[in-house]
Order: sequence, then structure tokens, then C-alpha cells
Amino acid sequence: MDPTDSAHVQFGEETAQQPGSFARSGTSSLARWIIAHSGGLVPDERRARYVMVALVIFAIAATFLLLREGRTYVKQGGPGPSTEELDVYRNVQPF
Repeated sequence: MDPTDSAHVQFGEETAQQPGSFARSGTSSLARWIIAHSGGLVPDERRARYVMVALVIFAIAATFLLLREGRTYVKQGGPGPSTEELDVYRNVQPF
């Protein structure tokens, strides 16, 4: 066999694995973390997904409430502080 003859070259099957690659299971890492740290309250992936959905709903509701409550502390178009209040502030905070 001539080494320059490309018609008869055979390549062996090699299964090269990239460094740092892991075998992926069907369960997400967050679901595995919830199952591991739930103390037995979340036994499987389906319930872990329910927990994740509940956490997302809670986060959205908390964000909405915080943004809604934050508006009451901001005066929009108000008259601003009085002259006496400005004098007190200037005496407390020298520039």
C-alpha cells in the first residue's frame, strides 16, 4: 500500500471528549440543587419545577409591590422643602 494513495486510507473511530465536559442528565442543575437542599420536601424533578415556578411568581409579585410602594415616597411635582428646612440641612451638612 502506497502511503500517498488517499483512496485506501482508513481512519479509526475515536471518541474524544472535551476537557471539562460532563455527562448531562435530563434534570437541570437548579432542580438538582432544590431537590438536594429541600430536606426531603421536594422528592423529584416535577416538584422541583413547581418550586421554581413559585419562586419566579414570588419574585415578580415582590418586585411589583416594591415598585408600587416606592412611588408613595416620591413627591412628584410637590412644592419642595421650605426655606427653614433648607437652612437646617445646610447647617447639618456643611459644604
